[in-house]
Amino acid sequence: MSDELQNYQLQLQQVEAALLTDPDNQELQKLKIDLNEVIDLTLDLKNKAEEAANQPEYTEPVGVAEDDEITKSLLAVEQFVAKNKAKKIWRVGDTCMAKWNDNGQFYEARIDVINPDGQVNVTFEAYKNRGVTTLAELREFTGQKRVLSESEKLKKAKLHNKEYLKKKKQKKQQRFKELEEERECEKKSG
Repeated sequence: MSDELQNYQLQLQQVEAALLTDPDNQELQKLKIDLNEVIDLTLDLKNKAEEAANQPEYTEPVGVAEDDEITKSLLAVEQFVAKNKAKKIWRVGDTCMAKWNDNGQFYEARIDVINPDGQVNVTFEAYKNRGVTTLAELREFTGQKRVLSESEKLKKAKLHNKEYLKKKKQKKQQRFKELEEERECEKKSG
């Protein structure tokens, strides 16, 4: 019976965790109430069983009818937990591995937005570019960064080099403007 109680408490924790991401879900709220009831009833049964064990007389435990509302709720909880056991509950700001649509490879990314239809906007960590994927295509981040291939390293270096050259060009243009203005001032004063 203590195994069942632990199982119910674990299910309650999972339902409470799911409620954190979807607090308005009526089904989950009902499951939480039902699980609390089942846990209380199980504790009562456990206490009565311990009392009965201390008494010399043995009585058959009373079974619960399958039509019982609590049994239905328990079955619904077990089905919900089984269905969602393997699924990770994603939140905005989580680090994940997301598929880059251009090449189908998975890269480290941060979740920016989770839409109700299951689409997810992410920012890829390597290049800080954005992409759109789905919840089903997200994978858990293993903690190991993906090793860039030589071509990816060159592409990243070129990108940083372009930014550097662009800034350098802007500085040159600004300096050129300043020199032109100085010459104009000298022509006017001379």
